[in-house]
Formats: sequence, C-alpha cells, structure tokens
Amino acid sequence: GTCIALAPGSYSAVQLPGGVSLLGKSADSVEVAGVSLASGAGAVVRGVHVTGGGLILDGAEGARVESVRVSASAAAGLDLQNGASATVRSSEFLASASYGVLATDSGNLTVEGSVIASTNGPGLSATCATGCDCPARPSISLDHVLVRDNASVGVYLLGVAATPSNVHIDGTSQKNLSGGGGLYIAGCSDVNAKGLRVEVKDSLPYGAFGIYVDDSAASFGAPGEDEGIIIVGGRPGVWINDGDQVRLENFEVSGSGAVALGLSGLDSRGIIIVGGRVAATGAESVPVEDAGLAEVGDGVLWRDQAEVQIERVTISGSAR
Repeated sequence: GTCIALAPGSYSAVQLPGGVSLLGKSADSVEVAGVSLASGAGAVVRGVHVTGGGLILDGAEGARVESVRVSASAAAGLDLQNGASATVRSSEFLASASYGVLATDSGNLTVEGSVIASTNGPGLSATCATGCDCPARPSISLDHVLVRDNASVGVYLLGVAATPSNVHIDGTSQKNLSGGGGLYIAGCSDVNAKGLRVEVKDSLPYGAFGIYVDDSAASFGAPGEDEGIIIVGGRPGVWINDGDQVRLENFEVSGSGAVALGLSGLDSRGIIIVGGRVAATGAESVPVEDAGLAEVGDGVLWRDQAEVQIERVTISGSAR
C-alpha cells in the first residue's frame, strides 16, 4: 500500500516490492530508466516516462498503469510475467526493441485509450505458451487502442479470449520478408471484435495479411454503425483457416492483392459471412499449390471443403 511520489527529474531504474505504487506528476516531467514491479496486489504506476529498461510486471496482480509513456525499451515496453494482470489507460509504448506489450501466460489484461507504435517486433502479443492446453484462458480487452508502424504483426493472439473494440491497426512492416500483417489469431483463441480497422502497407509482398484466423473461434463486426470491420490492403485481406464458428458481419475488404477473402481448412466449420463488401482486389503473381507461381486476383477464394454460409455480400472490381 505504500506510494512513492517522484519529484520532477530523471531517475535510475527501480525495483518495487509487491503492492508499492510509483507516482509522478506527468510523463513529460519524470523519467525513470526502468520499472520492475514484484508480485503483490493493487499497485499503481502513473505519470512517469519509462526508458531503456521498460516496465516489467513480475506476478503483480491487478496493477494499474495510467498516463505512462514507455520508450526505447531494450526489450518489451510492457512485459507481464508469471501470471501478472493489469489495466492500462491513457499510455504510450513506443520504439521498443522487441514487443510493445508482451503478455505470456498472464492474467487478464485491459488496455484502454493507448498507443503502441514503432516497435521492432509485434505491437501487442498475448499468448498462452501451451496454446490450446492453457488451464485458464487469459482475457484480453482492447478499447480505443492505436497499433501503428510495428514489425511482423500488429496484434498477435494465441490461446486467449479477446475483445478488441475500436482498435486501429496499421503500418505493420515485415521483417526479412517472412510474413506478418495486422491481426493474427491462433491456438484455440476466442475473439469478439467490433469497430476494428486494419490497414496494410501497399508495398508489402504476398503473405502480409490484414486478418488471419487459424484454428480459432471469432466474431468480427456487428450491425451497429460504429461496430463494423474495415480491412484496407493486405495480401490476403482476410484468411480463415480451420476456423471454428467464425462470423464476419458488416464488413468491407478493399484494395487487397491476390485474395481479398480466403477460406480454407478441412476443419473449418460454422463460418458465416453476412452483410459486407469485397472490392478492388488486384492481380498478383503468388505461390499456388502444385502450380508454382501464378497470377491470382480473387475476391473470394474457397478451398478444402470449408463449410461456409455467405449472405448479402457484394463483390466488385476483382481482377479475375
């Protein structure tokens, strides 16, 4: 329950016992070279600028991170370890050497009104290390979050339950042309997304997806005016592989290359695509199974006996 208030200035890295809070006037006036928060409940980190060492929550439960800026971390900007759980509000995670926010086998994580940008790895990664075998699936809530100009993947979810709402992912860059994209959902995750916008750089080659769903359940969009899904660019724009109960509603996929909306997997069941628009899919030369490189420009590509129901979908301007 102790609170440490820092006067304006610069401080070396600090290690806090569990439950101890660190408070500064603002991120513009208080700089700390790194913050590590040990196991305990109810700690607050507020109004500081964390550099270099990043912000580490090591088993901290119910921590609150408010009005904090973390920049140029040598590893992850925010790292939740050993079951740590946190609520993050009005904060920035910028130019980390690896992840912007990393939660591995964490507790619940809520991020609201925050920015994750310019990292040298995924913007946000929330994973259960054992994928589908995780005994307690972490809950990840994202509300009014900007994820911009990160490397490999904007948001990566594996074995978690997530509710992205009013999230904007754009400018993801590929590392070593090894693939990547906006939102990757895998490993028996369960995602309910509304008000999501994903934009992929035009210059990225095939393999830079907008949204990729693999072996997971997901619901994208809802009928409300601000609850739809917009995907701009991507090669492919959206790909669902082995999806289990995936619904895409009130959506627009435009400006994709090769494939706008791809459906595959012998285990794909219960996929519903309703009330949307697929537009302006461009032709590109891409690897095709058993055929080497071939020019592809499909609005919808449906493979592998995937079970799909499509209603009220307009497809226009596809290259073929």
